[in-house]
Amino acid sequence: MELAAENIAAEVSGMTPCIMVVEDDDSTRATLKQALKPLGRVVDFGNPQDALSYLDGHGCVDAIITDMMKEMHGVEFCTQVRERFNRDFLPILIYSSFNDPQLEKPAFDAGANDFIEKPISFFRLQMRIQVHLQNKSLYDQLQETAQRDGLSQLFNRHAFLEHAAAEFKRATRMG
Repeated sequence: MELAAENIAAEVSGMTPCIMVVEDDDSTRATLKQALKPLGRVVDFGNPQDALSYLDGHGCVDAIITDMMKEMHGVEFCTQVRERFNRDFLPILIYSSFNDPQLEKPAFDAGANDFIEKPISFFRLQMRIQVHLQNKSLYDQLQETAQRDGLSQLFNRHAFLEHAAAEFKRATRMG
C-alpha cells in the first residue's frame, strides 16, 4: 500500500509533493508525519508561528494539515495563511478532537478545504490528502497553461501583473 501511494503521489505532481503538518502535540505530530510520508516530503511544526515563518521563507508547500491547537486555533492559522499568501489553490485540512459540528463551519469559512474529526483513520487521511494533492496538481497545470504563451513559453500580461502584485505584497510583508 505504501509503495502504491508513493508512486501515485509522485506521478500526480511530476515531483515529490511537500505536505506541512502543524500540530502542537509531539507524539501526534510524529504519527502524522509517519502516516503521510508515503505521499511525499513532510515538514512538521509544533508551533503555528514557525509554520508561518517557513511559508514566508520557502512557500513550497502543496498541502497543509493542522490541528485545533492551544496556542493558535487551527481556524486562525488557516485564516492567516489565506490572508498572508497569494495561493490560489493550497489545500488546507483541519482536524479536531472536539466532537462539535459547530467547528466545521468556521473552519470552512476561514478557507479550509477539508475537516476531519479525531480519531483519524490514517488510511482515510492518506486518501483525502492524496485527492487534494491530485486536485492541486491539476490546478497548477491549468494555471501554467493559462499563464504562458504556447509558442514562446513567456508569461502573458495577466500572469505578469499577477506575479508583480504577489511580489509587492511579499515585499510589503517582509519590510
